[in-house]
Amino acid sequence: MPCSNAAFCTKSVTTTRYGSYTWNITEAELSFTLPCQYGGSSQAFRQCNELGDWEDAEYEQCFTYSESVLLYVKNVSS
Repeated sequence: MPCSNAAFCTKSVTTTRYGSYTWNITEAELSFTLPCQYGGSSQAFRQCNELGDWEDAEYEQCFTYSESVLLYVKNVSS
């Protein structure tokens, strides 16, 4: 259970070439992960820092929309 005086990151939405992600309220110093919107080998990741501010999200293991379309076309034509 969170401490009553703990800092929190507020709900936030980010939209990038990797998709649109909704980051829910998260207690400070914890991370939040979401499935990659367009596929990929991992998850999108974002850290809530000790002050209750979101750090930049990490999408390195996620595909962009274009990459997912190219992969689909390659698989269909194989």
